[in-house]
Amino acid sequence: MKHIRIITDSTEKTRKLGAKFSELLTIGDVVGFIGDLGGGKTTFTQGILQGLNYDGAVTSPTFTLVHEYPTNPKIYHLDCFRIKVHSDYASIGIDDFLLDDAILLIEWADKIIDYFILRTWQVVFNFVEGSDQRRELVFHHNKPAEMQRLADHFRDFIMETQ
Repeated sequence: MKHIRIITDSTEKTRKLGAKFSELLTIGDVVGFIGDLGGGKTTFTQGILQGLNYDGAVTSPTFTLVHEYPTNPKIYHLDCFRIKVHSDYASIGIDDFLLDDAILLIEWADKIIDYFILRTWQVVFNFVEGSDQRRELVFHHNKPAEMQRLADHFRDFIMETQ
């Protein structure tokens, strides 16, 4: 299967989906979020951190580029909206984050996703026409075994697999 498509109809359900997704993440994983402003990337990240028992504020690191969260495992939350060229992401220390026994969550990952090959989840956030709250989340991983693990884990949420 190439992707899994799930529709959420509220910010709370998007957070719950993020919390459920956090159960699959392991040290060294990279999760790239792709989507328009207001698409649910930060909301989903809030859910991931809730799933890892973090109860502090979670905001987009648009101006700081990186937020670090003291979860287990540690989370680095990056925002690549302002990244213009590949040398920019090297300068913020992305390679160092991967050496730190952590998980990377990257908003606007379409700008740098080709940098990561092996352990990369891609989650694309789309607005659903005719609704302010509904979002389509499309999950992809380059390893078929990871996609099957996701399908098994999200059995109650899945709208479509292809």
